[in-house]
Amino acid sequence: SGSSGYSEQFKPVFDSTSRLLELNQPDRALAYLDSSVKYIQLNTADRFRVYGFHFWVNNKIRHNNDKALAYADNMLQVIQHSLNKDHYLSYYGEANFAKGDALFDLGRYSEAYNSYYQGYLIGKNSLNTCTLSDYTYRMGMITYKQANYKLAVSYFKRSFTQRQECK
Repeated sequence: SGSSGYSEQFKPVFDSTSRLLELNQPDRALAYLDSSVKYIQLNTADRFRVYGFHFWVNNKIRHNNDKALAYADNMLQVIQHSLNKDHYLSYYGEANFAKGDALFDLGRYSEAYNSYYQGYLIGKNSLNTCTLSDYTYRMGMITYKQANYKLAVSYFKRSFTQRQECK
């Protein structure tokens, strides 16, 4: 999502946190993030990304999916309490996908499907095709895990077609 919509005070925090994650230093990244945001006034996009960083580390690096799920729920809450929901449609899609990833990793497939589908419905008009293909693939994986093979094939084919449009 880049740094669009972030406050001027949060942009350097976003950049430094991202850099620490790129350097495979997740503990330092989160410690830096948490200590830095105590002293700035966060807007909706800033708060969303703080939770997003925590989700990412807990889901993708630490594999603590109960904690990741809590951060995904926080991401959703931030957007739902926003006055300008239209401005945050891609965030809403991202939060649903995050929740779906945590639920999927917890083996809660029908709940994961619902989150992915919500994110897909919202995100299909506001996400680029490359990002959307990742989530279409996730829909394929979840329907495959649910033994709905015909629907899974449909999602996998759509994901493949969407991926062809990527540069």
